[in-house]
Amino acid sequence: MKKRKLTVLTAFLLAAVMSFSSGCSLLRGGGGGDDGGENESRKETTSSRTKKENDTDISKSIYKGDEGDGKHLYVTGVSDPIAVRETDEDNGKVLAQLNLGDEVTLLSADSATCYYVSVKDGDVEGYVKKNFLTDEKMAVCKNETGFISETTSLFDSRDDDRKELSKLQKNTAVVILSKNSGNFWYVNVKDTKNYGYVKCTNISDKKVEESSSKASSNNTSSKANTNNNNNNNNNNNNNSGFRFGSGSAPQNYSLYYASVKTGYLAIRNAMKYDSSNELGQIQNGEAVYVVSTNTGNADYWYSYSPKLGIYGYVNKNYLTVGGNNANTNNNNNNNNNNGFRLGSGNYPNSYSVYYASVSSGYLAIRNAMKFDSSNELGQMQNGEEVLVVSTNTGNADYWYCYSPKLGVYGYVNKNYLTPGQGSTVTTTPSSGYEIWDTRVSSGYLALRNAPSYNSSNEVAKLYNGDVVYVYSGTSYVNFTDTYWWVYSPKYDRWGYVDSNYIYKSNRN
Repeated sequence: MKKRKLTVLTAFLLAAVMSFSSGCSLLRGGGGGDDGGENESRKETTSSRTKKENDTDISKSIYKGDEGDGKHLYVTGVSDPIAVRETDEDNGKVLAQLNLGDEVTLLSADSATCYYVSVKDGDVEGYVKKNFLTDEKMAVCKNETGFISETTSLFDSRDDDRKELSKLQKNTAVVILSKNSGNFWYVNVKDTKNYGYVKCTNISDKKVEESSSKASSNNTSSKANTNNNNNNNNNNNNNSGFRFGSGSAPQNYSLYYASVKTGYLAIRNAMKYDSSNELGQIQNGEAVYVVSTNTGNADYWYSYSPKLGIYGYVNKNYLTVGGNNANTNNNNNNNNNNGFRLGSGNYPNSYSVYYASVSSGYLAIRNAMKFDSSNELGQMQNGEEVLVVSTNTGNADYWYCYSPKLGVYGYVNKNYLTPGQGSTVTTTPSSGYEIWDTRVSSGYLALRNAPSYNSSNEVAKLYNGDVVYVYSGTSYVNFTDTYWWVYSPKYDRWGYVDSNYIYKSNRN
């Protein structure tokens, strides 16, 4: 009988210990920060660091907590659906498929190549390749090819303690898998198994012209609209009958835009790089009308600059397509004759902040001012940021806009936009502001596209010491509110921050 009592007592004590241990494992430190959540500091578990030392996936930046911390991740860098598998093997049984932008919940990061996630409201749990998941909804993008503009480093993460994995030489092709907030994008070195982070400022959508540095240093604007009197020596390439120098706009052309990272794109009277043959200088983003691609030279097209009013040769490698680009003429180009750039491009310098407002479906950004599935450049979900560049389009329903998430310019139906605070043409500030410093004991302070705490409205991360510019006045900041509308010079963008974590700098 005593033996039975001891056994029962032992079992009781063991159950109590296990219950206490289980309860302890559910405790999480709730450190301070933006609304008490973002600056939570957790210790890494051994299991979350069982990966190979040279593993170059995105886990270092995404996964910093204990297993099953419930972080939301988003599918990125894919054109076709990706599999959720029963195991982390490539031939594991397929349980479900995910499309670009789909959301999953992180359950575990034990695998070296995959995350164990929950999808479809927990109905399915399985493994998904890490390289195609990001922790930032705004970072989601299709896989697109870019080129390294100058020798740069490939890093293992985008964190301050990042380590260099290798050097990438100029014009190395990379596949962009996510456009993370901040200075680093996640890429795959094309046709290799090398993944990592590269400064986004060192990625171009075109190969870099070897002589582009000479062009930018030879910035002599007086050459524009000159050289109408071409002589026989420098006009050897004109025997095709092409006209060079000033002239009226062509009747038939294809619409393109100059795409140069620095300097300018020259329009020339000969098909070669030479400072003596420049007819004028075309700046980044300016319209170029391509009249003929049949020049006998693979790199140069015969074109017209509507801004300069001149004809000449342009290096096609520094042109990006605009709108529907098949045999564009004056009759079907009524939406493009205002010089608006359509398609991919850099952040605008001047804009008004709005947000997509749709009860269902999505809001399209288009290359024409009409509802047509064929003219969609991209899709914006409800609540996503839309930067209105111009309301003067000649159409009462469509505004010319930029989507920061998609990185494209186009037309958006204004009836599905709602304004953000300070949306009276917000520009990059030059004066009239105070410098405030970010102060967080750990983690980060979120820059948001709405004045509320929500994981879906984060657009960038501000770390301890990062600067923001604060403006007084009701159009920008109401100092009695928790969230202030500020400008971040680090990211060159506006947004809301929790004012409890910024302090006026002594540098004012």
